[in-house]
Amino acid sequence: MIENLNDDCQLLIVNYLELKDQLALWEATEDIAPRLNSNVSYAWQHKLSYVLRKETLDEFGEHPKHLEAFLCAISPSVQQLDLQYITLKQLKLWVGHRFPRTRVLAYTLDEYDELARAEQALELLVVLFPELNSVKPFGPFKGRIIAKWTQLRQLDLSESWPIDESVSMCKFPKLEQLTIDCDFINNISTDSILCLPKLRTLCFHPGDKSNDILGKIIQQRALDIHELVFHDIIWDCALATLQKVKNLRQLTLIEDDGFKVSQLQSLISALPILEQLNLINFQFWRTETELWQTLAGCSSLRVLNISGMQLYSEFFDFSRRPMEDALSKRPAPLTLNCHNTGDNEHLIRQHFVHSNLILSFEQLSVDYVDNGYVKIELVPLVPSNS
Repeated sequence: MIENLNDDCQLLIVNYLELKDQLALWEATEDIAPRLNSNVSYAWQHKLSYVLRKETLDEFGEHPKHLEAFLCAISPSVQQLDLQYITLKQLKLWVGHRFPRTRVLAYTLDEYDELARAEQALELLVVLFPELNSVKPFGPFKGRIIAKWTQLRQLDLSESWPIDESVSMCKFPKLEQLTIDCDFINNISTDSILCLPKLRTLCFHPGDKSNDILGKIIQQRALDIHELVFHDIIWDCALATLQKVKNLRQLTLIEDDGFKVSQLQSLISALPILEQLNLINFQFWRTETELWQTLAGCSSLRVLNISGMQLYSEFFDFSRRPMEDALSKRPAPLTLNCHNTGDNEHLIRQHFVHSNLILSFEQLSVDYVDNGYVKIELVPLVPSNS
């Protein structure tokens, strides 16, 4: 019987169970197996991250005793929570507990169409989780309430919409990472975002105003931008604007079929310290000659990473002159990384041979953003450790 096992064995079994089964085990052992019951609570207490789905929250609403035992166990130690479709009524059952070590919270309010209830729920969340560093609301959002989380460093509003008010980002002086949807573009002052002293990552969906918004950002902070990521949106941005980002070191294009080879050539030739170019999940060059012509104008480039771009046999050219012209005068070797480019590694190794070229076939870690989003990495106005 499980109650006769030692503590380590009991904990192994408890940690293997889903939360609903742990709750059932806790209830079944409350009076007859106190050591096992205590080990269930111990397991809850020492797990630092929870995703509480609607069915679990509904069960807690029907069994307040389960909820009380669970919250008593996790409240002193849990660091990350995701509350999925929690109601105001359910949230009120949490009153009386505090979560001093919780730093990351994502939540969805079940009554998102009831704005008054959404405000009440948000006020409760601020009280319950006073020390948050990161929050991602799903549903209505009110800036004056969330501004009470004075320690926020990450704010993700990509799944939120404003409640009848403009949002000033000046109330978040410690913010380092901000993600906003197109619904917020008209409600948040670009100036208030760019003046955030510690902002280092801005990710946004510009809707139909990509050139205007990016233009404002580049006008104010062009020389602070060191990385850009576009997902099927760079084609909607003015080339002359992009060419002003002179300190850019890494550029990533994801599924940006609308961007032309000539445009990329013009862009990277204007970026004097660009080190890495990532082209992900779209067909771009028709032939390798186009590839080498693109690279010829950017001698600073150290890594070209192409992934999800099929390089068929017709892609490779007989002449080695374009490759020689692009590589022979480079100050340092170029690493060409080809991942998921088709069954062609033998062709790549056969054709791409040069003393100034390093071949790789790894899956590199690349920042990925949702379709239509732009991600900007900035040098903060004030270092984070200040």
